[in-house]
Amino acid sequence: MIADARTVLRTLVEGTIAQISLAADTGVIDQLVAAHRKHQLTICREMLADEKYRQQLSQAQIAQLKATVSELELLKGIPGQEPRQINWADLAKKHCAELYLLLYRPLSSDGVHTTVDAIDRHLEADAEFRITGLKGGPELTDIVDTLSIACLSFIWALHSFEELRGTDGQQVQSFLQKFKELSNDQPIQLKIG
Repeated sequence: MIADARTVLRTLVEGTIAQISLAADTGVIDQLVAAHRKHQLTICREMLADEKYRQQLSQAQIAQLKATVSELELLKGIPGQEPRQINWADLAKKHCAELYLLLYRPLSSDGVHTTVDAIDRHLEADAEFRITGLKGGPELTDIVDTLSIACLSFIWALHSFEELRGTDGQQVQSFLQKFKELSNDQPIQLKIG
């Protein structure tokens, strides 16, 4: 279930980016709050706009959704308050560019989002690329790469905890060394710190 594992890992990497960014800049909490507000605003608008869904709501529920939309729309244009999505690329590039480029992007294009690579994990094709069937059973393709990403993600997360504690980073370095020793070939060269 490599495709499923890569999807879960992408969430782990995104959480690690958030954790590292929060450790480096407490102002990131404002971005998380703004993203929460943006999510609330989007959900409320979509519920109100969907006529079939709206018919299932009571008048009180509709009034509450409208009130939430009005309240959140009043925050537009107010710096630090405006509902806004987080740009994970910008946040990661500022605080942990290697993590974004080496782990987040590959997991986005082969795991989370539907791409040719992601579809290829589920389909069998002939030499002329005609679909001949569905793949079933365990998948071993990219298992080492996927497990490596999992290990590196946890090491990165540990790094942010060490930064918050003000330690010298020796534990992270020892885990990186063990990771390199366990790899059959040269692992992704990752600089932390």
